[in-house]
Amino acid sequence: ADLARFNRAARGLLRGDDEGPSLGDWLEQQRFSRPFIERLIVPQASAVWSADPHQMWTFPARFLAEFFDNHGMLSLRGRPRWRTVRGGSARYVEALEGEFRGRLALRTPIQTVTRGSDHVLVKPRGGDAERFDEVVLATHSDHALALLGDASDREHEILGAIPYQANEAVLHTDVRMLPRRRRAWASWNYHLMQPPGLQTTVTYHMNKLQSLRAEREFCVTLNRTSEIDPA
Repeated sequence: ADLARFNRAARGLLRGDDEGPSLGDWLEQQRFSRPFIERLIVPQASAVWSADPHQMWTFPARFLAEFFDNHGMLSLRGRPRWRTVRGGSARYVEALEGEFRGRLALRTPIQTVTRGSDHVLVKPRGGDAERFDEVVLATHSDHALALLGDASDREHEILGAIPYQANEAVLHTDVRMLPRRRRAWASWNYHLMQPPGLQTTVTYHMNKLQSLRAEREFCVTLNRTSEIDPA
Protein backbone atom coordinates (compact mmCIF):
# COMPACT_ATOMS: atom_id res chain seq x y z
CA ALA A 1 0.00 0.00 0.00
CA ASP A 2 2.84 2.38 0.86
CA LEU A 3 4.56 1.77 -2.47
CA ALA A 4 1.48 2.51 -4.56
CA ARG A 5 0.79 5.64 -2.50
CA PHE A 6 4.43 6.71 -2.81
CA ASN A 7 4.25 6.41 -6.60
CA ARG A 8 1.10 8.55 -6.75
CA ALA A 9 2.50 11.18 -4.38
CA ALA A 10 5.82 11.34 -6.27
CA ARG A 11 3.99 11.92 -9.55
CA GLY A 12 2.17 14.76 -7.79
CA LEU A 13 5.52 16.34 -6.92
CA LEU A 14 6.36 16.46 -10.61
CA ARG A 15 3.36 18.69 -11.28
CA GLY A 16 4.79 21.44 -9.08
CA ASP A 17 6.95 24.29 -10.36
CA ASP A 18 9.39 24.62 -7.48
CA GLU A 19 12.04 22.35 -5.95
CA GLY A 20 9.74 21.46 -3.08
CA PRO A 21 10.64 20.04 0.33
CA SER A 22 13.58 17.84 1.24
CA LEU A 23 13.09 14.10 0.93
CA GLY A 24 13.02 13.67 4.71
CA ASP A 25 10.40 16.39 5.24
CA TRP A 26 8.28 15.11 2.36
CA LEU A 27 8.32 11.50 3.57
CA GLU A 28 7.27 12.67 7.04
CA GLN A 29 4.49 14.85 5.59
CA GLN A 30 3.13 11.90 3.61
CA ARG A 31 3.15 9.71 6.75
CA PHE A 32 4.78 6.68 5.15
CA SER A 33 5.67 3.86 7.53
CA ARG A 34 9.15 3.78 9.06
CA PRO A 35 9.96 0.32 7.63
CA PHE A 36 8.97 1.51 4.15
CA ILE A 37 11.21 4.59 4.45
CA GLU A 38 14.19 2.94 6.12
CA ARG A 39 14.13 -0.39 4.27
CA LEU A 40 13.17 0.70 0.76
CA ILE A 41 13.20 4.39 -0.16
CA VAL A 42 16.33 5.60 1.63
CA PRO A 43 18.40 2.48 0.75
CA GLN A 44 17.24 2.65 -2.87
CA ALA A 45 18.19 6.31 -3.19
CA SER A 46 21.47 5.77 -1.34
CA ALA A 47 22.40 2.91 -3.68
CA VAL A 48 21.57 4.90 -6.82
CA TRP A 49 23.94 7.74 -5.88
CA SER A 50 26.38 5.68 -3.77
CA ALA A 51 25.81 8.30 -1.09
CA ASP A 52 25.67 8.45 2.69
CA PRO A 53 22.15 7.19 3.58
CA HIS A 54 21.85 9.93 6.22
CA GLN A 55 22.40 12.60 3.56
CA MET A 56 19.50 11.27 1.50
CA TRP A 57 17.10 12.94 3.94
CA THR A 58 18.35 16.35 2.75
CA PHE A 59 17.97 15.58 -0.97
CA PRO A 60 15.22 17.54 -2.76
CA ALA A 61 12.23 15.20 -2.95
CA ARG A 62 11.42 16.40 -6.47
CA PHE A 63 14.92 15.44 -7.62
CA LEU A 64 14.32 11.87 -6.48
CA ALA A 65 10.84 11.81 -8.04
CA GLU A 66 12.22 12.98 -11.39
CA PHE A 67 14.91 10.29 -11.35
CA PHE A 68 12.41 7.54 -10.49
CA ASP A 69 10.01 8.78 -13.17
CA ASN A 70 12.72 8.94 -15.86
CA HIS A 71 13.69 5.34 -15.09
CA GLY A 72 10.16 3.94 -15.05
CA MET A 73 10.22 3.37 -11.29
CA LEU A 74 6.95 5.10 -10.40
CA SER A 75 4.69 2.31 -11.65
CA LEU A 76 4.21 -1.29 -10.62
CA ARG A 77 3.53 -2.49 -14.17
CA GLY A 78 4.96 -1.86 -17.59
CA ARG A 79 8.45 -1.08 -16.37
CA PRO A 80 11.05 -0.64 -19.14
CA ARG A 81 13.31 -3.50 -20.15
CA TRP A 82 16.92 -2.35 -20.11
CA ARG A 83 19.14 -3.21 -23.03
CA THR A 84 22.91 -3.51 -23.11
CA VAL A 85 25.48 -3.36 -25.89
CA ARG A 86 26.80 -6.79 -26.86
CA GLY A 87 30.37 -7.07 -25.69
CA GLY A 88 29.94 -4.39 -23.05
CA SER A 89 30.89 -0.73 -22.93
CA ALA A 90 34.28 -1.50 -24.51
CA ARG A 91 32.47 -1.87 -27.86
CA TYR A 92 31.12 1.67 -28.01
CA VAL A 93 34.37 3.10 -26.63
CA GLU A 94 36.18 1.38 -29.52
CA ALA A 95 33.66 2.80 -31.99
CA LEU A 96 34.16 6.31 -30.59
CA GLU A 97 37.94 5.96 -30.76
CA GLY A 98 37.67 4.90 -34.38
CA GLU A 99 36.19 8.28 -35.30
CA PHE A 100 39.23 10.07 -33.83
CA ARG A 101 41.99 7.70 -34.85
CA GLY A 102 45.35 9.42 -34.46
CA ARG A 103 43.85 12.49 -32.81
CA LEU A 104 43.41 11.23 -29.24
CA ALA A 105 45.99 11.98 -26.54
CA LEU A 106 45.64 9.18 -24.00
CA ARG A 107 47.46 8.99 -20.67
CA THR A 108 48.13 12.72 -20.86
CA PRO A 109 47.32 14.40 -17.52
CA ILE A 110 46.28 18.04 -17.94
CA GLN A 111 47.83 20.57 -15.58
CA THR A 112 45.89 23.75 -16.40
CA VAL A 113 43.25 25.15 -18.73
CA THR A 114 43.51 28.91 -19.28
CA ARG A 115 41.23 31.14 -21.36
CA GLY A 116 42.36 33.94 -23.64
CA SER A 117 40.30 36.52 -25.51
CA ASP A 118 39.77 34.24 -28.53
CA HIS A 119 41.31 30.91 -27.56
CA VAL A 120 41.89 28.38 -24.78
CA LEU A 121 45.31 27.06 -23.73
CA VAL A 122 45.51 23.47 -22.50
CA LYS A 123 48.79 22.62 -20.78
CA PRO A 124 49.61 18.93 -20.23
CA ARG A 125 51.83 17.99 -17.33
CA GLY A 126 55.47 18.10 -18.46
CA GLY A 127 54.57 19.42 -21.92
CA ASP A 128 53.93 22.62 -23.84
CA ALA A 129 50.53 24.31 -23.86
CA GLU A 130 48.31 23.72 -26.92
CA ARG A 131 45.89 26.27 -28.33
CA PHE A 132 42.21 25.50 -29.08
CA ASP A 133 39.16 27.49 -30.11
CA GLU A 134 36.97 25.84 -27.46
CA VAL A 135 37.42 23.24 -24.72
CA VAL A 136 34.82 21.03 -23.02
CA LEU A 137 35.68 19.93 -19.47
CA ALA A 138 33.85 16.59 -19.38
CA THR A 139 34.85 15.70 -15.85
CA HIS A 140 33.67 16.04 -12.26
CA SER A 141 33.14 19.55 -10.96
CA ASP A 142 35.99 19.42 -8.43
CA HIS A 143 38.41 18.24 -11.12
CA ALA A 144 37.19 20.94 -13.50
CA LEU A 145 37.74 23.63 -10.86
CA ALA A 146 41.26 22.38 -10.16
CA LEU A 147 42.08 22.57 -13.89
CA LEU A 148 40.85 26.13 -14.41
CA GLY A 149 43.83 28.40 -13.93
CA ASP A 150 41.64 31.51 -14.16
CA ALA A 151 38.40 30.42 -12.48
CA SER A 152 36.07 33.30 -11.63
CA ASP A 153 34.42 33.79 -8.23
CA ARG A 154 31.16 32.53 -9.71
CA GLU A 155 32.85 29.38 -11.06
CA HIS A 156 34.43 28.77 -7.66
CA GLU A 157 31.02 29.19 -6.06
CA ILE A 158 29.25 26.75 -8.40
CA LEU A 159 31.92 24.12 -9.02
CA GLY A 160 33.07 24.16 -5.40
CA ALA A 161 29.58 23.64 -4.00
CA ILE A 162 29.24 19.99 -5.01
CA PRO A 163 30.57 17.53 -2.40
CA TYR A 164 31.92 14.09 -3.21
CA GLN A 165 32.25 10.97 -1.09
CA ALA A 166 34.92 8.32 -1.53
CA ASN A 167 33.68 4.73 -1.89
CA GLU A 168 35.88 1.63 -1.89
CA ALA A 169 34.83 -0.98 -4.46
CA VAL A 170 36.15 -4.56 -4.42
CA LEU A 171 35.69 -7.21 -7.13
CA HIS A 172 35.44 -10.63 -5.46
CA THR A 173 33.71 -14.04 -5.41
CA ASP A 174 32.56 -14.12 -1.76
CA VAL A 175 28.85 -14.91 -2.06
CA ARG A 176 28.36 -14.15 1.63
CA MET A 177 27.99 -10.56 0.47
CA LEU A 178 24.79 -11.63 -1.35
CA PRO A 179 21.47 -12.46 0.37
CA ARG A 180 21.37 -15.82 2.17
CA ARG A 181 18.52 -17.06 -0.04
CA ARG A 182 19.78 -17.53 -3.59
CA ARG A 183 16.33 -16.72 -4.98
CA ALA A 184 16.71 -13.26 -3.44
CA TRP A 185 19.91 -12.47 -5.35
CA ALA A 186 19.38 -9.31 -7.37
CA SER A 187 21.60 -7.23 -9.63
CA TRP A 188 21.87 -4.66 -6.83
CA ASN A 189 21.82 -5.90 -3.22
CA TYR A 190 21.72 -3.25 -0.49
CA HIS A 191 23.19 -4.06 2.93
CA LEU A 192 21.19 -2.80 5.92
CA MET A 193 23.96 -2.38 8.48
CA GLN A 194 23.51 -2.31 12.25
CA PRO A 195 24.24 0.25 13.43
CA PRO A 196 23.76 2.24 10.20
CA GLY A 197 27.03 3.49 8.74
CA LEU A 198 27.94 6.75 7.07
CA GLN A 199 28.57 5.08 3.69
CA THR A 200 26.31 3.15 1.40
CA THR A 201 26.98 -0.60 1.35
CA VAL A 202 25.91 -2.42 -1.80
CA THR A 203 26.88 -5.63 -3.60
CA TYR A 204 26.41 -5.74 -7.37
CA HIS A 205 25.96 -9.27 -8.71
CA MET A 206 27.98 -9.01 -11.91
CA ASN A 207 26.77 -12.35 -13.32
CA LYS A 208 23.26 -10.88 -13.43
CA LEU A 209 24.26 -7.36 -14.42
CA GLN A 210 26.46 -8.44 -17.32
CA SER A 211 24.89 -11.82 -18.17
CA LEU A 212 28.16 -13.56 -17.39
CA ARG A 213 28.36 -17.25 -18.19
CA ALA A 214 30.84 -18.20 -15.51
CA GLU A 215 31.28 -21.05 -13.07
CA ARG A 216 31.85 -18.60 -10.21
CA GLU A 217 29.71 -15.76 -8.93
CA PHE A 218 31.44 -12.41 -9.43
CA CYS A 219 30.48 -9.51 -7.18
CA VAL A 220 31.47 -5.90 -6.64
CA THR A 221 30.92 -4.67 -3.09
CA LEU A 222 31.11 -1.09 -1.84
CA ASN A 223 32.52 -0.22 1.57
CA ARG A 224 32.72 -3.66 3.26
CA THR A 225 36.27 -4.56 2.30
CA SER A 226 37.35 -5.90 5.69
CA GLU A 227 34.52 -8.47 5.71
CA ILE A 228 35.20 -9.95 2.26
CA ASP A 229 37.01 -13.29 2.12
CA PRO A 230 40.27 -12.52 0.25
CA ALA A 231 40.35 -16.09 -1.08
